[in-house]
Amino acid sequence: MNNGTGANGVAGDPSIMNQAGIGCLDCHTGVTRGTYRPTSETCTNCHDQSYVEVFGMWEAETTAMIKGAKDLRVEVEDALKEADEVHRDTDAAWTLYEKGLYNLNLVKDDGTRGVHNVDYAQAILKSAKNDFETVLKELNKSW
Repeated sequence: MNNGTGANGVAGDPSIMNQAGIGCLDCHTGVTRGTYRPTSETCTNCHDQSYVEVFGMWEAETTAMIKGAKDLRVEVEDALKEADEVHRDTDAAWTLYEKGLYNLNLVKDDGTRGVHNVDYAQAILKSAKNDFETVLKELNKSW
């Protein structure tokens, strides 16, 4: 995510932090065992207090986008299964669905709700949503 790579069909740029040479341990501090997840307060080690609001905004926007894409994914998967039951040709639709699902999971599994690279994360989620909507549109065409 920090490098702006990894998504299927979505180009990205490295995050601002990555471009500035900020490494993982610059934010993920205080770890002696296990995984340390920084909070918005960790940001104030280098940024002023207003940055906490920015962090929160990124989290809220990305979390809402993840939820919307997850909800749409369920609808698409159900529609694909129904189409399969009546023996429609769904190969291309399943492929597009799987692309959207991969991208959704890439952002969800990053675990930062966009904070590692908010522009890239949100572009990936928009792409996943578009893929899911395209599948539904195609399935809703007469056949």
